[in-house]
Amino acid sequence: MKLLALTLLALAALASARNINLEDVIDLEMITAYDYHNKIGIPLAEKIRKAEEEAELSSSRIVGGSSASLGQFPYQAGLIIEAPAGTGVCGGSLLNSRRVLTAAHCWHDGISQGRSMTVVLGSIRIFSGGIRMVTSNVAVHANWNALFITNDIAMITLPSAVSTSSSIGFIALPSGNELNNDFAGFTATASGFGRTRDGGAVSDTLNHVNLPVITNAVCRNTFITIQSSNVCTSGANARSTCQGDSGGPLVVTSNGRRILIGVTSFGHRDGCQRGFPAAFARVTSFISWINQRMVPNCWSFRKAQSRPTRYRKSYVWIIFARQNPKYGNSPKNKSYRHSSQNMRAEVAMGRPLLSEDCWPLSQEGDQVANADRNTFINMKFSVGVLLALVALGSARHITLEDVIEFESHPAYGYIEKIGKPLADEVRIKEEAALDDPSRIIGGSHAVLGQFPYQVGLLTEYPHGVSVASAVLISARRVLTAAHNINDAVLHVTRINVILGSVTIFTGGTRLVSTSFVLHENWAPPVRNDIAIINLPHNVGFTNILSPIALPSGAQLNENFVGDIAIASGYGMTSEFGGIPSNQRLSFVHLPVISNNECIQTFGSTILASNLCTSGAGKRGICTGDSGGPLAVTRNNRLVLIGITSFGSPRGCEASLPSGFARVTSFMSWINRHL
Repeated sequence: MKLLALTLLALAALASARNINLEDVIDLEMITAYDYHNKIGIPLAEKIRKAEEEAELSSSRIVGGSSASLGQFPYQAGLIIEAPAGTGVCGGSLLNSRRVLTAAHCWHDGISQGRSMTVVLGSIRIFSGGIRMVTSNVAVHANWNALFITNDIAMITLPSAVSTSSSIGFIALPSGNELNNDFAGFTATASGFGRTRDGGAVSDTLNHVNLPVITNAVCRNTFITIQSSNVCTSGANARSTCQGDSGGPLVVTSNGRRILIGVTSFGHRDGCQRGFPAAFARVTSFISWINQRMVPNCWSFRKAQSRPTRYRKSYVWIIFARQNPKYGNSPKNKSYRHSSQNMRAEVAMGRPLLSEDCWPLSQEGDQVANADRNTFINMKFSVGVLLALVALGSARHITLEDVIEFESHPAYGYIEKIGKPLADEVRIKEEAALDDPSRIIGGSHAVLGQFPYQVGLLTEYPHGVSVASAVLISARRVLTAAHNINDAVLHVTRINVILGSVTIFTGGTRLVSTSFVLHENWAPPVRNDIAIINLPHNVGFTNILSPIALPSGAQLNENFVGDIAIASGYGMTSEFGGIPSNQRLSFVHLPVISNNECIQTFGSTILASNLCTSGAGKRGICTGDSGGPLAVTRNNRLVLIGITSFGSPRGCEASLPSGFARVTSFMSWINRHL
């Protein structure tokens, strides 16, 4: 009861209004955010983790609610907080590509402060799937008070921008007349990963419940500490938020769109199912605080010198980037046009080029120039770390390669014969999720983030779905085998692209593309077996999702013979055993062999534009790995050298070579389509 004395003192001013009984005093150690992690977050996290691992079937929900489907609440964030005493869980709301709103007590509960947190996006499970980012950049409201649960709001900054998809999206904030609305009488939706009943089990998936918003006057009958900066919902019919939902969103529909009106803060000490209200931080009361933290660190505009300079048409712009640049904000896209030899432009010399407004860094053009080469960047794209703009004279010739524009299992009949039946088998085994030691032929299972460039493909065609692999080479481009799209029998028109996942039918960022380019000289079954898939929008890079490096410099002349390369894919792990019950991304180390050695197996099929690996020891790629990456290590980074193309008609475990499209042979073609 050490907190009750403090509470009584603070409430003394209310005594003249009505008699204060002991029952009016809230035991803050029992029902508030105070000491949240030790009391609730840490023990709850372990229960959720076990529930997800066991994938137990249960009808229980967020108290009185329902299970959510993937993409139903794309703004929902899950938070796994590393606190001194252990791991806790909370919820949050994605506001834009870099900001997540949550409750202050999820980070600092009055006793413990988090050390770091994992932000989970695009998943209905908090301990598996989705985009996962680790951050310790959390801004807690300056007036947050854990004893009285006031100003219970905090802003999380993600380490990199996240891209929207069918399962990840932003929630709108109130604006205009909505800022003056108390929303009483509205039916709001709360969602979270927390308990589904008092003292009971947790669900292994995200849940949601519809709750009537009540007036603060009604709420004050239960919680006398309610302030204007709170919003409350009714707990009638045992429907409410519960432990573990803290920090999560309360949302209403206004003017045909969903808007965030509350951040889950606290409930009643007697439990979640007793019919008492639940309290939230009222978003409209904190809108100025939120907006100030949506785009921080904007440089104020300083007018630079304006210097008339003569430019020749043969000159190009160079962008000098800061060494080890830190990604941040950039000005709105700028363009300069001139029709004469004299052009007058205001250029910020020696510091970023800025405007009075802050604009997010353009998602187009997020490749970073290599520091060890002279790289020139097409100026039709915006960049966030400009230090100087100068004109380049005719010191040397500029070629296209100098410019980075940001912007047998034969392949014949692959989709119908292999891809579709394999897809059905993979789906069944993923759903079964049983334990099994099988691997990609002679290889091992991959862990999430081990191959962040790996892409899974589910290609749709009239008779079903086919499974294949691919590799991410930029924020908008995926490289794969041409036969995954056109195998001379079927031509695919729609592809589901899966990024940041070790399973192909569940988890990860999932985009649909109908835009792809096959090599113009693709000749089934294996010649020029390469294609590029254009994503509908840029994807943000994370620790589990990022592009692989392409060969450059001296690497363009290497044949890589003798290197130990890594192949990865979602395909078969045993030629005769079928798909393993715990089917997931697998990888194998393979020695690169000379084309002369490979010709002994495949004859004249092997061209200079092919690359081969040894199959010794029954190790190799197999059915379903088509289009996936073959990589080697150069300068402490993985470099893409091959695209999985074909194997021997005698099978994956015949210890015979595997064939790949040699990436260095197609670099000009790849660069043209980047």
